[in-house]
Order: sequence, then structure tokens, then C-alpha cells
Amino acid sequence: MRTVKPLRVGVLTRPYGYLEQSRLGVLVYTLIDFNGPTPRLVPEAEITTHLLPAMDCNNILDLILPKTCPEFIVSGTAYTAHQQDKTQCAVRAKVGDNEKSLLVFGERYWLGDRISDPQSFEQMPVTWANAFGGKGFDENPDGKGIDRELINGVWTTRLPNIELPTERISSKTQRPKPAGFSPVMINRPRRYKHVGSFSETWMKTDITGFFPDMDTRLFNAADDDQHWTNRDSLPLGCEFSVWNMHPEQACWTGTIPDWIPRCFVSQQNDHGDEDFLQVDLQPTTIWLLPGIKHAIMMYHGSTAVAQTYAEDVRAIIAAIELPGHAREKSWYKDIFDLRSDMDTGALYALRDKDLVPKSIMGDWLDTRPVDTGLLLENAGKREQRIRTEIRDKLLDTGLEPYNIMPEFSGPQFPISGEYLPELHERMQRLKKASERQIDEEKKRVKKDLAANQGPDPAFTKKMQDVVDGKVPDSAAQDMKDAMLRLEQLQTEMETQWQAGHQSGQKSTPGTPDREQLNQTKQQIKKINLYSAHFLPQGVAVTKHIADQKRDVVLERYRSGMDMRELDLSGANLSGLNLTAADFTGSDISDADLTLATLDGANFSRALLTRAVIENTSLRDALFSETNLGATTLLRADFTGARLSAMVLQESTFSYCNFERTLWEDIVQTTRATFSSCRFDNATINKTIFTESSFSNSNFALGQFSQVAFQANTLENITFENAKLSSIAFVASDLKNISFMHTHMEGASFTYKLQMDTCSFRGANMKNSSFNRTVLNTIDFSNAVILHCDFSEALLQAANFTAVKATGSIFRRTDLRLARFVAADLTGSNFQQADMRGTDLRRANLCTADVSETLLDDTSRTQGVFLKYAKLYPLRKRATHFWEQQS
Repeated sequence: MRTVKPLRVGVLTRPYGYLEQSRLGVLVYTLIDFNGPTPRLVPEAEITTHLLPAMDCNNILDLILPKTCPEFIVSGTAYTAHQQDKTQCAVRAKVGDNEKSLLVFGERYWLGDRISDPQSFEQMPVTWANAFGGKGFDENPDGKGIDRELINGVWTTRLPNIELPTERISSKTQRPKPAGFSPVMINRPRRYKHVGSFSETWMKTDITGFFPDMDTRLFNAADDDQHWTNRDSLPLGCEFSVWNMHPEQACWTGTIPDWIPRCFVSQQNDHGDEDFLQVDLQPTTIWLLPGIKHAIMMYHGSTAVAQTYAEDVRAIIAAIELPGHAREKSWYKDIFDLRSDMDTGALYALRDKDLVPKSIMGDWLDTRPVDTGLLLENAGKREQRIRTEIRDKLLDTGLEPYNIMPEFSGPQFPISGEYLPELHERMQRLKKASERQIDEEKKRVKKDLAANQGPDPAFTKKMQDVVDGKVPDSAAQDMKDAMLRLEQLQTEMETQWQAGHQSGQKSTPGTPDREQLNQTKQQIKKINLYSAHFLPQGVAVTKHIADQKRDVVLERYRSGMDMRELDLSGANLSGLNLTAADFTGSDISDADLTLATLDGANFSRALLTRAVIENTSLRDALFSETNLGATTLLRADFTGARLSAMVLQESTFSYCNFERTLWEDIVQTTRATFSSCRFDNATINKTIFTESSFSNSNFALGQFSQVAFQANTLENITFENAKLSSIAFVASDLKNISFMHTHMEGASFTYKLQMDTCSFRGANMKNSSFNRTVLNTIDFSNAVILHCDFSEALLQAANFTAVKATGSIFRRTDLRLARFVAADLTGSNFQQADMRGTDLRRANLCTADVSETLLDDTSRTQGVFLKYAKLYPLRKRATHFWEQQS
């Protein structure tokens, strides 16, 4: 469930069942600061990060269930600073017409049958640990007054520091009610007595809900004397006072704000659409924190839901309004849509003013102006200096600078979180205006170029391409020229260095040393290696040069030399046998490798972009950090090759053989295409295929580990007998895929995945997820499915015949017309599954959970084994079937 809320408002939800109805409990809460002249809302995150541990509530803020009567709670410390007697004091809380007092004492002990005088104290926490209790006393096992302890060598018993004025302790056998203002834990007898009683009817029809005779006072956390039994909501606008619980103020007084909460849910209806519905809330709890003069206000409500765990509620939004300033439902729907937008939603996360009146917002990061600091101050000075320089140059030309570059006037745009959306919108407008201005300037320049065309039309065309932002065709050549210039510079520098060394002279200051040149050279090579496939085309090479490079390769190969770091771009290497050749770091882009034999060759860090690779043998070759991007390969044989950290972007592989290949750490695969390829016995590790396409290919007997197919298209593919470990298919289309007899562990088929005519027959699957996946008509027959998750998946007419699916989850899964004949479903969870028309004949459902499943007259349950199965609660339409079988 997605939550949309302001920073100063908290929202918690909890699904629950009561009287055979499913509901969603909603709690909206605020943290209010009373230290100023008027109450202000501050971020609710302060509660959990700083306040909750000191609130004597076991870190439980609330049960998030609607309270039928309001209550007040106080957490804090008693102080003796406001009186002469430092050994005891009274603390008192009064909220409207409801009040409660406690007596607080310093440390006391039993001296025989006599109570010692209380010791003096400055402060005493008003907590259950200081109230009456002890081991074996269920109402307060953490308290004082029962347990003996050794103090200064004497066995004695401490007395509680906090007592009720009406239940003072006078004897050791006395068992008074623990005194306090704090929340009472739900397992304390005085609260747990409201829980209700067990019945057979409840077990069969409403086992996930509360007992029907439950007293809803169970949801109230405070003691009974802190409730308003004659009201259904807090008396908003009334005064409250707390005495002796602030270190500097004897009585803290305030007024409960009459603010109004608003809450809406986006809930899926029976037609699959989402309705925007209001949830009515009541102010039920004020939790006073007098030590810091803050309070927590809680507003409770609930709404009916169609599903037990409220899965039909997709999102919730909360807000606070002032009386008489109610906003329309459409306002909140618009804010909800703005904050839910994937592109701009984050911009509105800090803008509380859309959901909280600005007049009650306490100061925080979103309202404070950003401290621009020294950085922006210096940037402003630099801007002014540049403006001055430009104006001086314009004056020299006779132009009026202030007409071209006017001074900035008007207020500065505020820089704070709440103005992020406006700032973003302003930047978008400026961007569009700049783009229009650039387009107009381009048109003007192109018009001038056309009007003043010189004798070289090709040059004019090239200039127009540059104006249009096109990458020049010479980009690859420019890269080569840069490398050549670096080599020349390195040679010149070596000559200078040798001469200087012989004459004893030092190098000229500013002259780059060899290490710098080498670093620059390596950087350029690395840029070229990983970006060459983005260039529109490589270097044009004539047939003469291509043949010359061929001769160089042949001569070096025949003499046993390697081909490392060579420029072989555009080379004609077709038909050559260069087995085991070392091409490490070489540029072989645009080369012709047709019919070449390159078995066992080393292509580490080599550039093979746009090479012609047809009927090429690359068996047992090494491709480490090789760029094979933007290349079309036809009938290439990679059998036994090792591929790691390669670039395969935009490449096309047709009828290629990758049998027994090893793939590792390959992630640059965007829009790669594999058609009619063989990957038999291949090992693929830590590889991600993104927006790639696979068709008519074979991965049989392969081994996959940590492999992801993201936004891929796979059609007519077989993974038969493959081992798939931690493999993921995400947002992909799978059609006619065979996973028959695969061994699969930790696999994930999820998120907008479409599967059509796929088979897992005889597969061995463990700890894999098909959550919310469309798997209609999929064949899982004879498969072993251990601890797999099919929650909320669509499995209509799926075949699970003779499957062993122990410990798997089919919760809320659509299993209409599915077949589970003779299936072993021991310990699996089918809670709320739709089994209309499902064939469960002779299925083993021992210890399985089939509660709330939906069956009908077409469901077949003959011979089903239900021993120890969880049948309840039953859906009304399912009662006949399960009880008849059990």
C-alpha cells in the first residue's frame, strides 16, 4: 500500500476482521508543539526516532484499531522543584471534564511492618516500573512492592514510588491497582479481559477476526479512569492542564486544537478500477508529553475492504484542515495524482502546504530558506565579474550592453523544499524557451550558410550537420588522430629527454612527462574501447590499405609475433588461419573476418565493432573487455570461448554457436539480438540482458547463476535440463519457452511478465517466485515445487498434475480450471485462492491451508486428503465441499 502524506502527519493502517467483516483500521496522528504562542505541527518522525523509547509504551504507539471511546495518556516525569517538600509530590492531569491524580514518593522500603520515610528526589519517572508490581503479579510484573532484594547487606522490599490517592499501601499483603498515566499493555488482565471468548462458530467462519463478543474497549490503551465513556470523540477546543510534570513550570496548560483530519483511500473495485473513497476519522486520543510541552493527537477510523488483508486498498492519503476551510474531494485526488507521478512526485514530497494549512506548520527543513553559503556567494560574484567583462566588450563595439544584457530586478526566487515544484516548472519553461531560441539560431545560421555558400559545397554541408548536432563521420578518425599525435609527442619527448639527459639539462617546465602521456593515451584508448559502437561509422579504409594490413598480420603471425596493440581497423583478414593469435588491445573494427579461423585467439580489450564476422571460427577464443557492439555476426562458432565484461550492445547474432562458452560479468547487452543460436552446456554468470531479443535458440544443459533478463523478448527457447540459480525474468515477454526438467533455485518471474505456452514439466524448482505473474495454461505437471511463491498469480487452466508442491504459497491465486490431480500439496498455503472448477481429485492437502478458498459445483474434490489441513474460516460457498471431504 502506497502512502501519500505530509511530513507533519503520520498514517498507519492495519487490516482486521470483526463480526465476519474485513476492515482496514486507519490511524492518522500528529505531533503538536505547544512551546510557541500557538500550537504548531512538527514532523511526526520525531516520535519514532526520539520520543517513543521514553514514553513507557514498549515502543508501541497504538494498535491502529478504532476506539469506541476517547482517552488521554500522559508520559513524563514528576518534579519537586515547585514545592518545599522534596520527598513527595502530587501529579495531576486534567483534560476537559476528565482528570486524574497520582501521588509520587521518593525511595521507600519496608522496615519490618513499617514503611520508611521517603527519601528526597528532584525527579521521578511516572512509569509502570515505579508503580506497584513485581514477579508473578500479572497486572505489572515490572513494578515495585512485592520482590525482596538485597540492599546495603539487608534483605528488604522497595515500595512503589507511585500510588493512587484512593489506594494507599498500608500492608505487605495488599495488592493495589498499579497507578500511572501510561498505556496499559494488551496482555495485562485488566485490558485482556475485553478480548472475548472462543466458539466453534467463530473458528469456522471468522477465525482471522476478533471474537464476536469482544468488548471494543480492548482497543483503548489507557486505564478506564482516563476514558470518556459518554463520548465517541475527544472534546476538541477544551483546555488541558498538567501539574508538577515540567521542570520549570508548575502547571502546563493548553487547548486541544480543533483541527480536522481528512483521509482517502484508493481502493480497487470489482471491475478492476480504483475508487477514491473517504475514510471518516474521529479524534480519539491525546497523548500529553508535558516535559517538552508537546502532545500527540490520534484520529481513528476504519473502512470496509473486500480482501482479508486489504490488498484491494492500493494507496492512502491523509491531511489536516482547519474548521470552516474544508477542501473538496477533487483537491485531494489531484494532490494524490501529483505525488504519485513517477517523474514529478518526489518534487511534492516536501511541500506540506498542499495537505496542511501553512498557519499551523511548525518550522522545519521545508519551510526554512536554504543557506546558500559561501559557494553560491562566490558564484554570484563570479557572475557579476563576467557580466562586467561582457559589457565592456559590448561597449567597445558601440552596442548598448543593457539592452542586450539587462540587470536582474525583482525578488530572488525562494530556495526551500516547498518551492521545488515551482522551481522545476520554471526550469522546464526556461529549457523550452532555450530550445526554441537555439532552434531559431540554427535556422538563421543555416540560412546564412546557404546564402554565402563558397566553392566547397561539401564543407558547407558538413557545417550544417554540425549545426544540427550530428556526430561527424570522422569521429573515429579523430580518435585515431589523437592517438597518433600522442605517439608522436611521446617520441619527441623521448628524444628531448635523451638529449637533456646527455647534456645534464632538466626538462622544460610544463612539458608533460612520460607517465602523463601514457596515462592520457590509456584513457583515450579506454574511452574508444567502450564507446566505439556508438559512432555512426568507422574509418574508411581503401582496399590497398586493407590488404597491406593483411600482409602485416600474416608476416607477424608466420614469424611467431603477436598482434597486440595494432591498428587493424578495416583490415582484410578473410579466410586466414590465425589460430591462437594474440590481438590484445588491437583495433579490429570494421575488419573483414569472413571464413577466418581464429580458434584460441586472444581478443582481450580488442575493438571488434562493426567487423564482418560470417562463418568465422572463434572456438576457445578469449574475449575479455572486448567491444563487439554494433556488430552483425552470422554463423560464427564460439564453442568453448570465454566471454567476460564484454560490450554486446546493438549486436546481432544469427545462427551462432555458443556451446560450452563461459559468460561472466557481462552487462552491456542493450538491444542485442540472438536468433537461432545454440547455448548448449554454456555457463552464464553475473550477466544482465537488457531489452534484448532471443528467438529459436537453445540453452539446454546450461548453467545460469545471477543472470537477469530485463525487458527482453524470448520466443521458441528451450532451457531443458539447465541449472538456473538466482535467475530473474523481469518485465519480459516469454512465448513458447520450455523449462522442462530444469533445476531452478532462487528464480524470479515477476513484474509485468507475460508468459504464453510455456512448460515447466518435470522441473525441479525451489525457493522461486512467480508472485503476481500471468501463467495461464502453463504446464507444471510432474514438477517438484518446493517453497515457491505463486501469490496472486493468474494460473487459470494451469496443469499441476502429479506435482510435488510442498510448502509453496498459492495465496489469493487464480486457480480456476487448474488441475492438481494426484498432486502432493503438503503444507502449502491456498488461503483465499479461487478454485472454481479446479480439479483436486486424489490431491494430498495434509497440513495445507485452504481457508477462505472459493469453490463451486464444478470444483472436483473426490479423494482429496485433508488430514490436519487448516479449513477455517470457510467461505460460505466453500463450506459444503471441504467439510464433506473432511
